[in-house]
Amino acid sequence: LLKQLSPERLQVLTDFAAYLANTESEAATQELLAISGLLERVKQNQATPKTDYANWRTLRSNRNGCYRLKSICRKTFQN
Repeated sequence: LLKQLSPERLQVLTDFAAYLANTESEAATQELLAISGLLERVKQNQATPKTDYANWRTLRSNRNGCYRLKSICRKTFQN
């Protein structure tokens, strides 16, 4: 189908696809910005030192759904 279009029509199609992508992206951005406090939380998380985070591979969930480090809960999970 694309092979049947002239270069001018392909350019129109490309421009329209870019317009649609931009419109969709803008709508998603506005939706995120409408979430109260989201931007502040993102900025706060970016300022948090990486040493304050735990690697997800070292986390385990106990029976109550709480997540702890494997080394702390190892005895609990061996039972």
